[in-house]
Amino acid sequence: MAWLFDGDTCVGSLGFGGYGRASGLTSCGVWHLHRRGVLHLGVQMAPADGRHPPMLMRQGESFDGALDLPDGEPVEWRALGTAGDAWAFRRAKDGAPVLTFRSTGLLPAETIVEVEPAARALADPAPLLMLGAFLVRLAVDDNDVIAGG
Repeated sequence: MAWLFDGDTCVGSLGFGGYGRASGLTSCGVWHLHRRGVLHLGVQMAPADGRHPPMLMRQGESFDGALDLPDGEPVEWRALGTAGDAWAFRRAKDGAPVLTFRSTGLLPAETIVEVEPAARALADPAPLLMLGAFLVRLAVDDNDVIAGG
């Protein structure tokens, strides 16, 4: 289980149901996430209430990816630097950061999220928050498997 905090206020949670599967909860609803594919990697994210179609983030072998938000605005998921402890969603049109995720290494599930000014343009940042937290967890798990941990 991962808890998402804004300062001292819990704004969401992400429960993992096994490798590559999770359900997230925010005040905007419940989301189901799961990793897809072997050759064509990606993550599918669907609202539990079925009011909106699922979103699919397409990924390459480098773990970077692209996602079209429900409003049609595409964002990209990119690793920052070479340390493997920071990632960001960026607007595809201009590269402006939307949300930045940094794994502290202090606790396996400890990730700091920076909400960038471009996030204010999103109708609902909750899906990206859930997806980013999920992707960070997958990256940490993948690194543990590669390192033999």
